[in-house]
Amino acid sequence: MRTSEFHIEVRVSGPEGALERPIDWTVPTEAMDPSGFLTSGALVLTSGVALNVTDPRIWDAYVERLVKVPVAALVFGVGPAHKQVPQGLEAACAHYGLPLLVVPSDVPFPLVHREVQDTVSAERYEMIRDGSALAQRCTELVARGGTLQDLLEQIAAAAGSGSVWRTGRGGAASGRRTGPAAAAD
Repeated sequence: MRTSEFHIEVRVSGPEGALERPIDWTVPTEAMDPSGFLTSGALVLTSGVALNVTDPRIWDAYVERLVKVPVAALVFGVGPAHKQVPQGLEAACAHYGLPLLVVPSDVPFPLVHREVQDTVSAERYEMIRDGSALAQRCTELVARGGTLQDLLEQIAAAAGSGSVWRTGRGGAASGRRTGPAAAAD
């Protein structure tokens, strides 16, 4: 997502790796308890209209419900309901390790929503395209008489790592060559 274009501020980054969590979809919501409508990997967008409160316990309960889903992050839009990020929200996000991103009032949520959804769609298309290309290469390899080892190497190369599968007899089939055969390559 082009955060600089939207002037999105990372207010709480969460624990290490939290900002790299995969995002499956965005959910714009003003519900006090949106957890029943959420699934893991959701990016929640809210301006806190239903949570125009100052009691930090309410914010704590709100964030705790989001973390239990678990959502990827919370995007908070400052504006009519809140001129600034409520201290209770920021403290709760820090306490529970939920990334909190802040969108300024001059950036409409539909633009953020569309940007995220376009990015997610492009990534899914790329995965499908790459998977189809891998399937085509494997099919051609088998048609030319390739071995299981050849297939495993093709899959490992596409995945960017070695892979090991256990055989029915307790042995292992590796996606990377080892030993004298690898040295000869």
